[in-house]
Amino acid sequence: TTYSHIFEKIYNNAKSLKRQQLLVLENKKLNSYKYGYPYKPDLISIDRESDYYTSLTTEELDKFQMGNCWDFTHYYCKWADEHNMRHYGIFMAAFSEKGNLVETHAFPVIKIDDQNFWAESAWQDYKGLYEFNTRTDLISYAFGLWSKKVIGNYDDKIDFAIWKYQAELLKYESIDSDEFIKQICWNDGVEIDESRLLAKVKPINKWNIDSFN
Repeated sequence: TTYSHIFEKIYNNAKSLKRQQLLVLENKKLNSYKYGYPYKPDLISIDRESDYYTSLTTEELDKFQMGNCWDFTHYYCKWADEHNMRHYGIFMAAFSEKGNLVETHAFPVIKIDDQNFWAESAWQDYKGLYEFNTRTDLISYAFGLWSKKVIGNYDDKIDFAIWKYQAELLKYESIDSDEFIKQICWNDGVEIDESRLLAKVKPINKWNIDSFN
């Protein structure tokens, strides 16, 4: 090993550590924000789906210090893009036996070198940073926690689907829930976009983790 290779390794390790420190600080800031929909005139938090909901830009999220999981994911991905970090959003959807959408959750994945970070600031019980060696490990862990919570909320059988998307590329200014979901899950609002669909989970006990590879 030459000295140049040793110095390069030291430099890369320091650069990686610096990026991780930046992500920790950003996560700490966003974890102080609330989950909810800040709509006029009262600007109060609503912890359930609201007819008044429209997406928040990063500037609005900072202003109100409040948003939902979609807003936080968009914020993280835009932040990571500005800091030259690889990233994408994960969108998980739960469906009833009749095919009705009953619950969703989105979260960002940020890659620093070979490590994958789940940055969570919307889900109250799991706010924080979670580090994984592979995308498969990360998604299986997050999905396992979320799907267990969802199944506990319903008596009917629940089916799931998971999409990967580039959150910062969405047309995200003042869009409603329907438009947000269409941009991620449907191709031109007409059919399921199979290119971004990571897995269809039906039923839960037959979920094939290899579908993420």
